[in-house]
Amino acid sequence: MVSRKKKAKRSKFLLIFEPGFIKKTRKWFKKNYLYVAIAGGALVIIAVIALLIYTSTKKQDLKEAKKYIIISYNKVLYKHKRIRNKAILEGINAYETGYIEKAKFLFQSSLKQSLTEVEKKAALVNLANIFDDFTQYELAVKYLNKALEVDTMDGLIYHNLGIVYKHKKDYGKAVDSLLLAVKYNRRFVKSYLSLASLYFYLEDYVQSLKYYKLAGTLNPADSEIKYNIGICYFKLNEIDKGMKALEEIIHSEYLSDKIKNQACKSLGNYFVPKGNYKKALFYFKKATELQDDYDVHYRLGALYKLQGEYEKAMAHFEKAYKLNKEKDVTIKNLAELYYRFGEYDKAIKYYKYLLAHYKAKTEILLLLGELYLKKEDINQAVIHYKKALEFSPTPDEAKIAYVNLGNLHLKLQNYSEALDFYNKALEIDKLDTNIYYNISLIYLANKDFENALKNINEVIKLNPDDIKLYLIKSRLLYQAGEIKLSIMNYSRIIEKFRDEIVPYFELGNLYYRTKDYKNAEHYFNLALKLNPGKDYQYKIYANLSVIYNKKKEYEKAFEFIAVSVTSASILMALVACSRSSPGARSAVRTLSNHGSRHRSYCFRQRSVLTPAGSSGPHAGAGVRPSGRRETTRSQPPSRDSRTRW
Repeated sequence: MVSRKKKAKRSKFLLIFEPGFIKKTRKWFKKNYLYVAIAGGALVIIAVIALLIYTSTKKQDLKEAKKYIIISYNKVLYKHKRIRNKAILEGINAYETGYIEKAKFLFQSSLKQSLTEVEKKAALVNLANIFDDFTQYELAVKYLNKALEVDTMDGLIYHNLGIVYKHKKDYGKAVDSLLLAVKYNRRFVKSYLSLASLYFYLEDYVQSLKYYKLAGTLNPADSEIKYNIGICYFKLNEIDKGMKALEEIIHSEYLSDKIKNQACKSLGNYFVPKGNYKKALFYFKKATELQDDYDVHYRLGALYKLQGEYEKAMAHFEKAYKLNKEKDVTIKNLAELYYRFGEYDKAIKYYKYLLAHYKAKTEILLLLGELYLKKEDINQAVIHYKKALEFSPTPDEAKIAYVNLGNLHLKLQNYSEALDFYNKALEIDKLDTNIYYNISLIYLANKDFENALKNINEVIKLNPDDIKLYLIKSRLLYQAGEIKLSIMNYSRIIEKFRDEIVPYFELGNLYYRTKDYKNAEHYFNLALKLNPGKDYQYKIYANLSVIYNKKKEYEKAFEFIAVSVTSASILMALVACSRSSPGARSAVRTLSNHGSRHRSYCFRQRSVLTPAGSSGPHAGAGVRPSGRRETTRSQPPSRDSRTRW
């Protein structure tokens, strides 16, 4: 038998399934639907806010994480009604809503009142947090130490103290405080992570690895901890373990593409300095499959550029530019590559963008000046070089601008203006031989040989061990028509620099031009005894072949020309029949005279109107924004074409 009480309970339970009860419920909902909707909406908003707070705290740095900890701490205390002081409660509310000054005032005023241990600790910790936000680290430390006087075993206070010391860059005390934090609160993951990251910053990778592993045991699902463990292994040179850890992340089915992408980039970055570009490319390409971000395309562009695959580099830099149009380094690389491909207008467009956004305006103006020179737009080149001088250039940058302005005016035969700019460049660098040479060209153009030689003699006094200066002097003497003085100067150079091949070679050329073939032959043979490189060797052979041809010593002529031109087999065949056949002899002479093209090697005389730094056929070394000598091959106008990693 069922008792009456049980029957009554069952009847009440079954009441909700009766038609009458359902009708009453419907009527109540019809009357109060507005209130129900408001309550439901409020619950949804609260849930969304809670979710946003949770996700945002994952991305916070140490300082923001500390704020989150203290706010949570305050809420816990408030929930359990452990804080009843009105000033502290209002201070907590003001702090959470962003009224920092009001919160500061309320916390300070509460300390003058009678507080419980928990309330006093809450006021002191919140005050320390506020002072830390305003970089008043001494006051933050002071209040946290007062909080520790109240409770010497609170891990949260030690954690915050460690972070404040880190902000102060007092890393020893930061480590000590964080060690106490993990001692008194062994379940708090953030303390382990803060300690691990601090050890990593201090390059103590053994301890960093230890605390990342401990954090991983508390939160095994955290992918960032796994990633950092892998990086620590690399830093400890335990490459196999590091590779294994990062490969596990890449091949995991449960981790996000973001962390996998990061692992791929790290592996790619590891292989680049090792010179294993194939592996680096593999991991960077895999990173693009996971997440098409700016960083990966920039790295791929930089790597292809490093390998000289400029078209592929351009494609990735353009993709990187589309993903982030504000990165100066990408725009600069694009401008350099457009310069390399001869697309000067596009290069100018990107450099002009950099001019508006880049801090180093002088550098960009110098590069634009060079680009306009390439386009042969002299006026624009002059304008940009002059503008470069208006933006407080460094001494090196000012020198580049003055020298190039001097070169442009020398090319336009504006000798007085060119001389002014060269003199300004000499005020910066008194030992630049190219500038002195160009000044000498100005004097030569005005037929002022005395000042030209005087100019060179002055710089020789400043730098008596520079062979280039002595050679320039000999060339100037030759151009001035002082052949004997030029020969005497070459002889002095040979006495001073016995092991240098250039004076022997140039003196041989000089004797050849004066038709003194005996001395020319003598000095070319002396040059050969110094074991010159292939370039000089071929030039000397060619010149000797021309001399022997002039002396009608055809066998010797062909002996030397055979090793200085590619058609050696044909020439040697002609030599074999040259004695018997007058026609062959004539052909031999014709081909031998063809060797007179090598006379261009004989005393390569600079044009009087061609400055060192111009692009003429006999131009000297040019001054470029990179500070390097200009070559005939097109080079991008950059100080440093190497990509920064």
